[in-house]
Amino acid sequence: MSFTSDVRNELCEEIPKARHCLEAEALAMLQVAGRRYALEDGRTAMGIRTESIGVASKFFTILSKGLRINEVYFQTINGTGRDYNQVAIASEADVNRLGQVAAGKRYIDKACCRRAYLRGVFLVAGVVTDPERCYRLEIVCPDTYAAESVSEVMRSFSLNAKIAQRKGLQVVYLQDSDNISDMLGLMGAGGMMMSFENARIMRERKGTINRRVNCEVANLGRAVTAARKKIEDIEFLQNEGYFLELPGELKQIAEARLQYPEMSLADLGGMSDPPISKSAVNHRMRKLSEIAEKIRSERKREIPEAEASNDGGITQV
Repeated sequence: MSFTSDVRNELCEEIPKARHCLEAEALAMLQVAGRRYALEDGRTAMGIRTESIGVASKFFTILSKGLRINEVYFQTINGTGRDYNQVAIASEADVNRLGQVAAGKRYIDKACCRRAYLRGVFLVAGVVTDPERCYRLEIVCPDTYAAESVSEVMRSFSLNAKIAQRKGLQVVYLQDSDNISDMLGLMGAGGMMMSFENARIMRERKGTINRRVNCEVANLGRAVTAARKKIEDIEFLQNEGYFLELPGELKQIAEARLQYPEMSLADLGGMSDPPISKSAVNHRMRKLSEIAEKIRSERKREIPEAEASNDGGITQV
């Protein structure tokens, strides 16, 4: 099962006791997923259609037992490749009563109602990604009014809700992990909030470990490159006949580096006679490179001078 399904299953078990909270949750479901359906007797009903039997059962329970609505229809519709559960209110008076709640925005008067409202919109239109992959929670709304209502309730709890348009729908979303965790707690998914926090801790820990490993690999790569360059400088001095002219301390460390190319500077210093510090080894290696570079530079200057001398000796006919 997906992380969203687990959250939805936990929220289905949360049934408000107060009537005003029941109204807020029912209203939320109708506001973002409500549709008009034709009944067999020719009347029209207002309701929702969902693949989740848990969500449909909860909506039916809220309407019939919580709000005492008598004409509530529950049926399963066989679709192409999947089944839908449809729950609808046949009484126009009851539909109008919930509409008056929406128009008056009484669902935002109390914090408990706002939490119930958020729970309702998530049950029928919410998605939250697995925190092991990324952080994002979305509520897909049919129009701008519904999106603004959802974002207004979210912001009343200091959640940084944003709205984006996607394929003609309005999407209210959260990307901050703290906000998503708070949202799960506000809706009543305490268990999944803890799962989210655990996954976030593990993800951040893995990220820290990966950054350290990458840093160490990069440092090792730079150290290997630097050591290879030092060896090239020493071999250059050997090939050009300057090695024997080096001072004794430079010659000693150069021979040690050639013999132990992978050894650290600190270990090379410990092998010296007498032992020297890592800083001293680094200083001597840098001195060897400076001597090699100086000789290379002189050679480069000698070549153009030699070419110019040869050109001057040519007699044009």
